[in-house]
Amino acid sequence: MRRSDYMDEMQAFSKVIAQRIEVTIRRRMNEIHFEKNVEDDLRQSLDLIVSNRLRSPLQKPYIYFLCARTLGVEIDERDYDCAAAVELLNIATYQENTAIDSKFRTLTHLQKSRQYICAAMTREWLNELLDRACVNSNSRTLRDIVSNIYSTINAGQVLDLNLTVDELELSEEEYLDRYLHRCELLSGVFNSKLGTIASLIHRNKGNPNLEAGLKAFGIGLQITNDLGDNIIFDSNNLSKRSYQLPFSDLRNGRITYPLFVFLRETKYNKRFIPINGKKLDGEFVADFASFFIKSSAVQRTRKLVSSFYRKATKRFREIERSKSRDKLITLASILLWNKYYTEVRLRRASSDAL
Repeated sequence: MRRSDYMDEMQAFSKVIAQRIEVTIRRRMNEIHFEKNVEDDLRQSLDLIVSNRLRSPLQKPYIYFLCARTLGVEIDERDYDCAAAVELLNIATYQENTAIDSKFRTLTHLQKSRQYICAAMTREWLNELLDRACVNSNSRTLRDIVSNIYSTINAGQVLDLNLTVDELELSEEEYLDRYLHRCELLSGVFNSKLGTIASLIHRNKGNPNLEAGLKAFGIGLQITNDLGDNIIFDSNNLSKRSYQLPFSDLRNGRITYPLFVFLRETKYNKRFIPINGKKLDGEFVADFASFFIKSSAVQRTRKLVSSFYRKATKRFREIERSKSRDKLITLASILLWNKYYTEVRLRRASSDAL
């Protein structure tokens, strides 16, 4: 199955979900009576993350949609509400992460505080959608699952904060044990629970292979995102990304696996070691990008991601065959074939030609 077979569908589905989210936020905001200046500040703060997210393909709601169809249920209004709630949960984690980190531009303390408030409001709004989706299902159980996802992601954020330069003193085996646990908490659990939520909404018994495959996919996706943080597409415009700027891990003092491999290989070159609040000028960006793509960090990260791709697709193939199952298998291919690896190949070829 070609990637285009699901991309058009995901784009169309994302537009429907984005519209539902916008309607929910607009209605809830109109129900609250603010002073004009307070309302303007809050809307601007919400727009910082929400508008960027809703302009992008909404992968997690689409995966929920594929899960429901893979389980053999008939899609109805409950699924659209639930998919919108899934994206609002995703948005809330972005908002909260923005409040505690510096991955999205350079925000003032006040701006970060507003993002934290926005995260609390977003969580409240998603509960409304969950309750609406659970007219004939167990609303309390569903809320508990969503609360568990959020708590798990928060635990992952704590582990993320602890990925400091001290991790370089660990053996690779010890480091990977911590790092992969962090990836599981940040992304693996959320993805795996999408199948659980779909089965609960429709009172379906679920499928362990679906949940295990999605967990492996989520872990691989987090590792891929960590790699992408160190790859730029346009050094003259570092703000092109919708959520976080490149080198956010480097700037925030995080040692993700690609950086772990790279720094070991460059013998802990002090210039490249992540330090919280690190300033990145144009010369540094050019030097880092050049050194990084020539190192084995990309190749070894891809090898690690490949192991999770194989785990995910093995589990997906054990599910009864359907178009939705096949789309999940094709979707998993983004772990191995994506814009990051394409950009690295192009830059390496360009470098070799000089």
